[in-house]
Amino acid sequence: MHTFKSPLSTKYNEKYFSESHYLWKKCADDNIIQKIIDVGESLSTMQAQVGGAKVHEQTRISTLSWIHHNEQSKEIYDFVIDKIDRVNYYHYGMKLYGIEALQYTRYPLGGHYKFHNDITVRKEDYMRKMSIVVALSSPDEYEGGEFLLSPHGENAKSFRFDKGDVIAFPSYVPHKVTPITSGNRITLVAWAVGPKFV
Repeated sequence: MHTFKSPLSTKYNEKYFSESHYLWKKCADDNIIQKIIDVGESLSTMQAQVGGAKVHEQTRISTLSWIHHNEQSKEIYDFVIDKIDRVNYYHYGMKLYGIEALQYTRYPLGGHYKFHNDITVRKEDYMRKMSIVVALSSPDEYEGGEFLLSPHGENAKSFRFDKGDVIAFPSYVPHKVTPITSGNRITLVAWAVGPKFV
């Protein structure tokens, strides 16, 4: 886990929104998108797993690489942390103190991820509190692969991202990726962590 040098802004802000998610259109420019892709593609790849470190294709099909914080990835981490800070200040006001390793994810033909949440509670007294997805593919590069968010367990809202879009939402909100019917969908996923909700 990469910890923040100082706590992110958490004071009350009159501009907090009522939506469970925050969609930031065209947040990432071509330079940072290409940097993420270059680093992600240079790393070893593994089949995505689900609870218990098992491959379970009925639940999830994708491949991923882990981007850890180092000199090569510093610009990527700076970008992600800045966006977390801004979204948290204007939207959530959560107490956050770090992010886990970034997940570079590829959804090939047939790739999907059934409804799930990202909450992971660690014995070290921290948990995932905010999830962030950065879209790295243009909508014309794949078919299928819609992102569904269901904050109340029903009436899911569907998103088809443009390249560079960023969506943030509380990690306990159920979400899914519908099956890819052609092409490939690539994203960067981050999880901001903090003390457990009490």
